[in-house]
Amino acid sequence: MNKYGYEEKLLEKIDFTQRKPLAEVVYLGLKEAILDGTFPLGERINENSLAVQLSISRTPIRKALNRLIEEDLVDHVYDYGTFVKSVNLDKIHEIYKIRKSLEVLLYDEVARKADAADLAFLKHSVQKMIELEDQNQTEALNLELNQFNQRINEIAQMTTLTGILSDLHTYFRNFRSFSFDTRERRKVATKEHQILVQLIEAKEADYLKRAVEQHISHAEMAAIQFFDSQELKAEMLKGNFYQPKKTAYCAPDCPILTEDAAEQDGLAAN
Repeated sequence: MNKYGYEEKLLEKIDFTQRKPLAEVVYLGLKEAILDGTFPLGERINENSLAVQLSISRTPIRKALNRLIEEDLVDHVYDYGTFVKSVNLDKIHEIYKIRKSLEVLLYDEVARKADAADLAFLKHSVQKMIELEDQNQTEALNLELNQFNQRINEIAQMTTLTGILSDLHTYFRNFRSFSFDTRERRKVATKEHQILVQLIEAKEADYLKRAVEQHISHAEMAAIQFFDSQELKAEMLKGNFYQPKKTAYCAPDCPILTEDAAEQDGLAAN
């Protein structure tokens, strides 16, 4: 492996079969490599080396880097080069704030539109997720979760909203891997999806909104905890991040409140 050996790993992330402009393909691959840690924090991204390894000119690489600079994922230092920045607390906050707002709208639409066939699919999917989690089959669990989310999008039929979510998919996918880092969090997340489906079926709009918000807040908290840096620890000690209260997913009068809801909150806070 050469001096820039991590660039070889990048080759696995860039899919040149996509019917997209070359700069877009490179941008998506670089972005994923930064978010999942393939490119080390503070590492210089060598345009010449990348161009050679990818067998392309420097132009699409430069265009991709310019987009990453705009997204605050890399820094360019004049006469020295481009460097990978950390995915900081503000970025995590921003992404989950956007996700929370979008998914509240998404699930509200699903509750209004879901028919018997949709509910049967979602119930079956959730039950399968619970079984896969019990068997600790993380890869299969992620695949089932993707199918669940795809059906949610199909039911909602909100193409603009799902388009925005698709644009943020790289963030969500990598943050999900962070927030699924522990067995306890995976158990909570699958149970949260079960409650969401129950509330969709009951058409309890207010409780559904709260359950979606709490689900995203728990995911945010788990993703933040994954980043074990001194900077994040210092921010957490200052209280500069959202901590979900240790309450049940529904109010005491919620018709869907289950016995293990309180247990889930305890696990989510661990």
